[in-house]
Amino acid sequence: MAQVVSCDADQIHLAIPAQRCRSCQRQNGCGAAWITRLWPRRSYPLKIARDRVTFPVQVGDQVRLVMHQSAVQQTVWCLYGWPLSGLLLGALVGAGIADWLALHGELLSICLGLAGLTAGLVGARYSARSGAAVAEST
Repeated sequence: MAQVVSCDADQIHLAIPAQRCRSCQRQNGCGAAWITRLWPRRSYPLKIARDRVTFPVQVGDQVRLVMHQSAVQQTVWCLYGWPLSGLLLGALVGAGIADWLALHGELLSICLGLAGLTAGLVGARYSARSGAAVAEST
């Protein structure tokens, strides 16, 4: 559930309350709880294009967000696929160049791997679609 914070002609601004799973609340489990301790937030902002909402909304309304399966898959690819692909490709290119030039290739592989990771993160940033979520009335 999200709350409508503001509306303008093109976008609807939402606030999604931060929720933690039961394991995080008990301070045991997968270990991702440390992230919430590093960057504590009460809510996460989200903008949705006005044309993605098929009903009238006002400030203060509660809406349910829906993501289609393809949007979830694209999000996972952007978060993990692009950066990991860039890292591996950069490291492999660095090792290949080092072998070709008869150098000790670890430093070159590491540097090009980090450059590939950075390129993958930039690629993920630009390939991410805004408006993957659709709001439904509650």
